[in-house]
This record gives sequence, C-alpha cells and structure tokens, in this order.
Amino acid sequence: MLHHLAAMRDSPESRFENFGWFRGSEPFVLRGKLAARILTIAALAALNLVKLTGQMASTSRQFDVASIRVTDPAIHSAAITGGPGSADPGRIRYVRVPMIYLLQTAYGVAADQVSGPGWIKDLSGPNLYDISATMSPGTTKEQFQLMMQNLLENRFRVMVHHETRNFSGYVLSVAKGGAKLKESTPDPNYVTPPMGVKLNNDGTLQVPARRGATVLQGKGVEHVGYREVPMAKLVSDLGVLVVRATGGDVTGPLPRVLDRTGLTGIYDFTLDYECLACQNAANEPVVFPSIFTALEKQLGLKLDKAQDVPVDVIVIEQVEKFPTEN
Repeated sequence: MLHHLAAMRDSPESRFENFGWFRGSEPFVLRGKLAARILTIAALAALNLVKLTGQMASTSRQFDVASIRVTDPAIHSAAITGGPGSADPGRIRYVRVPMIYLLQTAYGVAADQVSGPGWIKDLSGPNLYDISATMSPGTTKEQFQLMMQNLLENRFRVMVHHETRNFSGYVLSVAKGGAKLKESTPDPNYVTPPMGVKLNNDGTLQVPARRGATVLQGKGVEHVGYREVPMAKLVSDLGVLVVRATGGDVTGPLPRVLDRTGLTGIYDFTLDYECLACQNAANEPVVFPSIFTALEKQLGLKLDKAQDVPVDVIVIEQVEKFPTEN
C-alpha cells in the first residue's frame, strides 16, 4: 500500500522542505513521523573555531517586541507565518516549532549543518516553542537572521562556533542522448488543488496536479513528481532522495549535489526508483531500478560521485531548554 509522504513546495523556507514542513497560502504544518525520520544533524569534527558571544547581541538588530514560551502540550499542529518575503513581513508567529528550526532560521543553514544535543531535534515535545515577534516591515532576510540569533542568545543562552566539515558530493549532468525533461506550460488561472496523486497502470507516478514536488512511498519503492520546477529544485532534493534510496542514514549529513546540466527551463517530470529505506517487510519484488539508473533512463540525467564538499557547520556549545521570562 502506498503512503503519501509530502508535498515539497518552492518557498523562502525551501531548505526545510525535506523535513516535512509545508507552506502555501496556509501556514506550515509539521507532519511529525516524516519529519522525525528525515530531520538531519551533522556528525562531530573540529576546525576553524569562531566564538559567538554576547558582544554580537549588543551590536546587532533586535526585534521590537518578542514573546517566547514552551508550547502547550495540548497543541498538536505546528504553524509558521510572517517574516521577510511573506505577506506579513512585520511580524512572525511560530507555533510548536523545534529548536532545530529556530537554529536553522537564525543561521540560514540546512538541518544537517547544525550539530548539538539530541533534544534540539525533538519534534514531539516537550521541547517545542511558540514565538511571536514584531519588526520593521522593511527588515531584510539578513537582518532578520541577526535578530533571531540575538533572540536565541538572550533567551536560550545559545553559544555556537563554526566548523568546516566534509560532506559527500555528487555531480548532476546531462546523460549521453540528452535530457528527457518536459518543459512546463504554466496555467495563468492555476488554483492549488487538493493533495493527491495518481499512478499509471505500470505503477509509475503521474505528474502531480500541485506545483512543486510530491513524494510517494510504496513497498521498497519511492516516486517523486515535480510540476513547474527549475533544475535547482531537483538538485536541492537529491541529497535526501539518494540517501533514502540507498538505505543510508538520513539523520546524518546529506550529500551535496553540483548542477552541471546547463538546463535553465521550468519542468514537469516524475522519477520512480527502488528505495532501500522504504518499508518492504514482505520483501516483495521491486520492479523499479536504482535512483542512479532511473535518473539516466527516465530523465536523461547522470549522477556521478564527486569529491567531498566542504560545508560550514554550526556547532552548539550551549543551549537551554527553557527560555528566560518574557
């Protein structure tokens, strides 16, 4: 039986898409089991120590007003609204968000670029938080990140340093014979449809009706469908897709993929492949190829292993579970 996992959509928070956060006209909603499975934290190493202390808070911008509290256990849905680039740029409202999300937002990094105590990625409580804060509607993304850093430092006593760590790397290029991608024809009257997917008679996924990306898992297989996306979207998703497909550890650092396709259009396409991390307790036979073969045969793209990629990692030296009083 197929299990519908997530719809990954282009947004200012696209770096969180692989971790189960949704955003459209409505707030993000966290799907706990999915997020818990694929939320990532980097492993330990040591280089390039740079302490961030209280001096930054005194020289950086701060929110006009900010309120933080531990989420009421009776609340079961997460929400994220507002901030730079949104319809409400002068205010943020976060409900039931984990510390890992706050750290990602503050430092502008992916989840696997944050290394710290295990509880920071707690998605089921009690270490979840509600934040309401106001700022100038003209606040830039960079200023907003500094505000978040100051907020975490002042209210959670966060101290961090940076380290450069090597992540595995891949190069995506056009295979011999050329790309097999269909360019999108955007509908000017598009209205976001209900969540849903359809399979062809041969078990392959049809292009989803919703814009962005949709992931569907079956017994030992994974299907990914994209509508109206640039090549950069596939490239950003390939790290977690490759790790799941090969049965790797999705809680560790994800591979970085370099785009050398030269493809600059907006595309509709699907990808169907064997997924070693997908449940298949009955060991049913899998008719789909590896993700590497699927990329080449289905999309005309080639994914090759490359040199490791140096990545900046935020290492948490200190963080409190409970914020100071408002």
